[in-house]
Amino acid sequence: MEIRREDIVIRDMRPSDIADHLRWRTVETEWMNWDAPWQQDPSLPASVIERRLRGLASAPLPAVRTRFEIALSGGEHIGWMNSYLVDGQPGCTAIGIDIPDPRLRGCGRGERAFSAFIHYLFSAGLPCVYTETWSGNLPMIRLAGKCGFSLVQRGRQDRLVDGRPYDSLLFCVTPGDFYKKQTFEPTPNLKKPLSRCGWALFALVLCAQAGAFPLALLLQRFFPDFLHSAAGPFALSAFALYGLGLGAFALVLRRQPAPAPAPVERPGSGFLLRLLVLCLGMGYLGQLAGSTVITFLEKLLGHSYSNALDGVLGGSDPAVIFLFTVVLAPVFEELIFRRMLLRRLLPYGEEFAIGVSAVAFALFHCNIGQMFYAYSAGLILAYAVVSTGRLHVSILLHGCFNLIGSLLMPALLASGNQTAIVLASLCILALMAGSVLIFTHGRGHMHLQSGSLPLSDGQKRRLLARAPGAVAFLLLCLGLTVWTFYR
Repeated sequence: MEIRREDIVIRDMRPSDIADHLRWRTVETEWMNWDAPWQQDPSLPASVIERRLRGLASAPLPAVRTRFEIALSGGEHIGWMNSYLVDGQPGCTAIGIDIPDPRLRGCGRGERAFSAFIHYLFSAGLPCVYTETWSGNLPMIRLAGKCGFSLVQRGRQDRLVDGRPYDSLLFCVTPGDFYKKQTFEPTPNLKKPLSRCGWALFALVLCAQAGAFPLALLLQRFFPDFLHSAAGPFALSAFALYGLGLGAFALVLRRQPAPAPAPVERPGSGFLLRLLVLCLGMGYLGQLAGSTVITFLEKLLGHSYSNALDGVLGGSDPAVIFLFTVVLAPVFEELIFRRMLLRRLLPYGEEFAIGVSAVAFALFHCNIGQMFYAYSAGLILAYAVVSTGRLHVSILLHGCFNLIGSLLMPALLASGNQTAIVLASLCILALMAGSVLIFTHGRGHMHLQSGSLPLSDGQKRRLLARAPGAVAFLLLCLGLTVWTFYR
């Protein structure tokens, strides 16, 4: 195996490397002053060293390499790197690097080789990488910083070098921190999952929209009374969306892996209450933003917008609204967006998955009157699933949001009771203010995982923008949104 980065090649060990290693371990030993000098034994016989090196060169190579030799692009062999388990603990892979010739250090070669090894390990699926050194090894500490490592453990004066005590240092880096410092060209296969998710969403919306028309014709032909009943339009929409659309969505995603989120502790009642306030308050802030945009567009385009959903909800039986918007919609929409979609986005990082699923949820409504609050509420619903690991939490939050927005608030406004209307308005203002306070106070305490894929945040966004399925879904939803605005 060979991996190239600029003028550096990291590769498997060759028999011709043995002579270099023998020289470095018996003659050119200056590097031993830096690499765990308390462990080095320069008096080890050359015959023993050579025997060990030959065994190392002839040993079977693991699928995920634990060692690389460092060479220049011209072929000169200049050093090596290896990986091992910190204190033998599974899942704690640490790496080290040695370039014995001091003249070849300090010009970025070590950084390029070290970062190439880390990128290789992250591409193999490691969630984090460690490196160990000591407080006297300033070049290694600087190298760790250039690769995004953070200090996670310090042993106070537990290393003795030349009679002087030094601290032992353990550093760790995650893909998110590493790719903020180092940039690698993403492989084409990393775009395919995003495109497949986009095509699944495209199929969901297209089948739901296209399937509603023939279903309406069938109902008109065989069950006209039901079609024009209070439950008819809701049942038609639900079957087209959660039957045809969901079926097509699941069919497209059937071969796309959906890793389960890491288990978390059961959330406390206080945390759930904050999530509820966030969901409701951010939803109303989104609704306020949407109303502002609609007013601006009406004045700009000289066209009066009418939200068809308001008309349907306003003339329907409350029991029917409760069944379809408070029970069925939260269950199926959370299953689609916060289970089937979100899980497939989590390898790209929790922050990315939350943001993309919220944008998809907003676009899915194909209605500018719903798009803004669907996005803001979608962020909180996705965060609820990521932070609690429980889908039923987001289902309950979604149900409460729809209950208040579709039944309780419209009923209060329709009652004509000024006191009730004022109290309802004050509650909405309190929820919006509370959500802003909770968000600003708690944002610094949110710890979202960066994902396991070897990508920077910018690369993730560029891959999404270039994914054909995502582009098709975006264009379809925007087209339907424009159509509903002028309808």
